[in-house]
Amino acid sequence: MRESSSTSYHVFLSFRGEDTRTNFTSHLVMALQQKCVNVFIDDKLERGEQISESLFRSIEGALISIVILSENYASSSWCLDELVKIIECKKSKDQKVLPIFYYVDPSTIRKQTETFGEALAKHQAEFKTKIQIWREALTTAANLSGWHLRPRYGRNEADFIQDIVKQVLWNYDVFLSFRGEDTRSNFTNHLELALRQKGVNVFIDDKLNRGEQISDSLFRSIEGAMISIVIFSENYVSSS
Repeated sequence: MRESSSTSYHVFLSFRGEDTRTNFTSHLVMALQQKCVNVFIDDKLERGEQISESLFRSIEGALISIVILSENYASSSWCLDELVKIIECKKSKDQKVLPIFYYVDPSTIRKQTETFGEALAKHQAEFKTKIQIWREALTTAANLSGWHLRPRYGRNEADFIQDIVKQVLWNYDVFLSFRGEDTRSNFTNHLELALRQKGVNVFIDDKLNRGEQISDSLFRSIEGAMISIVIFSENYVSSS
């Protein structure tokens, strides 16, 4: 299994290798990397191996988790363990989770019927204590807004991949740090407008009042930005 000394990734990708590794997943990874998105893809875990703590840390360190829910996803116990951790991070860290329903209906996952029901039934004997939490994670994922690839839909996978890449990039383009009294009504305002006109998602914190503490969500916005622009003006350092 590939590991890294860093546990901070833009995107953690959870997928069932036998379903999508050589086609959809590899194309998605390439498209993301071409946009300089740092992707963690766990393609070295062998059947029967336990998921390591370093992999769980990679999930925790990711800004976004993309879950490719394909026909045989639930047949993998480690895919299900990954999904549980991803849902935990969504709840505890407000991590963005983007499901891709890869030629499966969300209702099939939600109700755990067809291949999903069959897979869970096979897991029952060996993983009795995990079945319920796996079911809950699958239901939560199925209820999230995402992409549904289906036969005869009229769009090819390449179009869907471009939409997914755009959604990922939309989450963290630019964080703008500035001293409001110096530049808010002129330079900063014009820069923000110019960036947005080019489709760049700008986080601009102009709602924090004097004396208020910076929130954890604002720090997460800084961590999530691909680029931070700092406008050093005359009174910048007068603001704590």
